[in-house]
Amino acid sequence: MEEEKILPGQKASLISDLQERIDSRDEEIKALRKGLAQKDKAIGALEQRLRQEETLIFKWRQEILRLKGIEDTLAWKAVRRFFNFLEDVVLPPHTRRGQLFIEILSRLRTHSEGPPKSEEGQNHPFLGSRQEFESTDPFPCHGSEALTFPVGVEPQVSIIIPAWNRFGYTYRCLKSILEKTSDVQYEIIIVDDGSTDETKGLSGKVRNIRLIRSESNLGFVRACNMGAEKARGEYLLFLNNDTEVTEGWLKAMVGLMENDRTVGVVGAKLIFPEGCLQEAGSIVWSDGMTSGYGRGEDPDSPPFCYRKEVDYCSGACLLVRKRLFFDLGRFDEIYSPAYFEDADLCLGAKRMGYKVAYHPEAAIKHHEHGSGTREKAIDLYYKNRLKFVKKWGPVLKKHLKPKPENVLRARDARTGKRMLVIDEIIPVSSLGSGYPRTTVLLKYLAELGYVITFFPLTDGFPYQPGTKALQRMGIEVFYGEGLNLHRHLEERHDFYDVVLVSRPHNADRVMQHLRKFFPKALILYDAEALYSLREIERLRLRGVPLNQSEESEIIRRELGSMKQADSIIVVSEYEKERMEAYGLKNLFRWGYPFSLRPPQKAFEERKDLLFVGGFLQSPSPNEDAMLHFAQAIFPRIQESLGCGLLVVGTNYLESVSRLQSDHITVVGFVEELTDYYERSRIFVVPTRFAAGISLKLLEAMGHGVPAVVTPLIARQLGLADGQGVLVGKDDEDFAAKVVELYENEKLWRELQREALDFVRQHFDPEEMKSRLANFFRSFDAR
Repeated sequence: MEEEKILPGQKASLISDLQERIDSRDEEIKALRKGLAQKDKAIGALEQRLRQEETLIFKWRQEILRLKGIEDTLAWKAVRRFFNFLEDVVLPPHTRRGQLFIEILSRLRTHSEGPPKSEEGQNHPFLGSRQEFESTDPFPCHGSEALTFPVGVEPQVSIIIPAWNRFGYTYRCLKSILEKTSDVQYEIIIVDDGSTDETKGLSGKVRNIRLIRSESNLGFVRACNMGAEKARGEYLLFLNNDTEVTEGWLKAMVGLMENDRTVGVVGAKLIFPEGCLQEAGSIVWSDGMTSGYGRGEDPDSPPFCYRKEVDYCSGACLLVRKRLFFDLGRFDEIYSPAYFEDADLCLGAKRMGYKVAYHPEAAIKHHEHGSGTREKAIDLYYKNRLKFVKKWGPVLKKHLKPKPENVLRARDARTGKRMLVIDEIIPVSSLGSGYPRTTVLLKYLAELGYVITFFPLTDGFPYQPGTKALQRMGIEVFYGEGLNLHRHLEERHDFYDVVLVSRPHNADRVMQHLRKFFPKALILYDAEALYSLREIERLRLRGVPLNQSEESEIIRRELGSMKQADSIIVVSEYEKERMEAYGLKNLFRWGYPFSLRPPQKAFEERKDLLFVGGFLQSPSPNEDAMLHFAQAIFPRIQESLGCGLLVVGTNYLESVSRLQSDHITVVGFVEELTDYYERSRIFVVPTRFAAGISLKLLEAMGHGVPAVVTPLIARQLGLADGQGVLVGKDDEDFAAKVVELYENEKLWRELQREALDFVRQHFDPEEMKSRLANFFRSFDAR
C-alpha cells in the first residue's frame, strides 16, 4: 500500500493540531487526578467516620456491660426500689407534686446540663421533626420540573402538608405522592407557614394543589388545624414535608379505615433515609414519656410487619377520620407549636371508643429532624410532656412503666391473651395438607381477640399470599433464615398465655420445653390429622402385614407428645373416638368451616370429572390416589362415558404431569376454583390412605358438586353411601358409581341437595366460630 505523503505546508499545521490535543488531554488528566484526589479524601473521611462509629459502638457495648454490672448489684436494686417508691407513692406524675418534680428535672436537663447528646452530637432519639425550627435545606430544587396533580376529583382523602421553608423537602415529598399514589382520590393542601424561601412561589412549580398562606409562622399544630378547616375529604392525612411516600401507602391506610369502622386513626411505618426503622407505632408510658417502637432496627423484620393497635402513631404521617378530628376539637393547641399533639389526639380517639392502628404496608421515608434544631425540640418535648401528663393523668396510670422488659407488651395495645402458634410452615391454602383449615383457625382466633405470634418450625420462607394475609389479620409472623425457636422461647419467657402446636413431629420437638418457658400458659395440640392411621393404611397397601400390637404401637408413639397438652383439638368424630380408646381426654372436635357457594350451572351444562389436591412430594396420598385412578379406574369409566378428567392443584411431581393426555388435563395450581367446580359434573376422591378430613371434598360439596369417594374418605366425615355422596367399595364399584351418577340426573340432583345440607349443618362458619369461642372460654372459667 502506498504511503500518504504530507505536503510541506501541512506539516506545521498538523504539529500544531497535535500539540493542542496533547494539551487538552493533559488538562483532562489533571482534572481526573483532582477528582480522584477528592474521592480519595472523601473515602478517607468515610473510613475515619467508620472507625469513629466502631469505636463508639465498642464504648456503648462496654457501657452496657458496665451498667448491667451496676444493675445486678444489691446497691442498685435498693436505689431502684427507692425511686419506684418515690415515683409511685411520694411523687406520682399525676399529682401536682409529681409534675413539679418533672418540671425541675426538665429544667436541669435542658438548661443546667444542656440538651442530651451522643458523642457525635446526634439528635435525641425520641424526638420527631416539626416544621417550626429553622435548618439548612439539603435538597435545593432550583430549576426542578413542574408537578401537575390530577384535577377535578372528589377527594376521599385530604393530604395536609404544613411547610415552613425547606422547599427542597416539600418538592421531593410532593413528587413522591404524585408518582406513588394513583389508587385513591385525594387533594393536596399545602399550608405555607410564613415561608421566606422558594416555598412562596410553590404555585408556579406545582399545579392543581390548594395553597394556604399564613403571614406568620404558626407552628405545626396550628398549621395542621388551618389546613383541616379547608379539607374536603372524608379522611385527613397529616404529612410532614420531610417525608417521601412509597407505592400503595395511601391505599393501605384508607383500606384499613374502610374495612374496620372502629378504627379512627392509622399511622405508618417510618423509615430513616439510610434504611433503618424510625418507628413501627409508638408507646406512651405511665410517666408520659414516649418511645417509637423498633427504632434503629431492620424495618422488614417480622415484629414490625404486621397490623396492630398502638398507643399512638407519629404525626409525621397520620390518617384520621375528619368527623372524629373535629369532634375531638382538632389538634389541641395547648401543645403549640408542636410535640405531644399526635399522642394527645390518639388518646382522645381511644376515649371515644375508636382504635388507633399501625399499618406496616404504608412505608414512609422520613428525614427526621430535617426541619428542626434539637435544642429547641427537646425543650418543647419536656414542657409539653408536663401538659400531657396533667391532661391524661388518670389514663396514664393504666399504662406500663418505662422499663426495657415492658417494651414487648407495650408495643401492641390490644388487650387480648397472647398466643404462640407453632406449625411446619407459614400456611398457604394452595398447598393443601390441612393449611386451609389452619388459615381459617388463625383468622377466627384473631377475630376472637387473641394476639397471635406464628412461628414456622421447619421452613421459614415467607410464602405468599399466606404471610401477608396473616399479617393483615394482626398476626405477627416470623420468617427468614436461621429461625431459632429455642432462642425465641427464651427471649419471650412468660410472655404467652396460650401455646398451640400442630403436627406430631413438631410436638415431639417442642412439647417438653413449653412448660419450662411458659409454666402458667394453656398448652394445646391441634391434631389436624392422626398421621399414624395414614401410615398404617399406607403400609397395608404396600403389602406390609401388621398385627394389632404393631398397629397400637404406631398409634401410641404419635399420641405420646399429645398427652403433654392440656387439651387436644381433633378434626373428626372418628379420630376423636380412636384417641379416646387410647385413654386421651379433653378432646375438642373442630373441623373445617366452609360457606356454601350456591351452584349456578345445571346438570346438562356440566361435562367433566374433577379431582382437586396438591402434589407436593412423593410418595403422598394424592399422588397415589391420582395415579391409581388414572390407571385402574378411569379407563373403565372411559369405556362407558368418554368424559374428561380435570386434575387441579399445585403440582411438583413429574409422575402426575405425565398423566396429561387427550382425556386427562393436568391443570396445576389455580387461584380460584369456582369455574372448575361449575363446569364439573362429578367430584372424585379415590384416596386410599389419608388422615384427618378431606377439605377439598367439603369444598366440592359446598359448591354443589356431587362426589364419589372411597370408604376411607366417607368414614372420615361420617358419610354413608347414598347420603350426600356415593361410596365406591373397590375399583370396579367406584367406576360403576361414577357412571351411574354421571348419567342419572335425578340421583345427581338428590345428592347435590344432600351435600349442601350436610355442609350447612356441620360446617357452618358462624356456628363453628361460636364453638371455638366457647371452647377457649371454658378455660377462662377454670
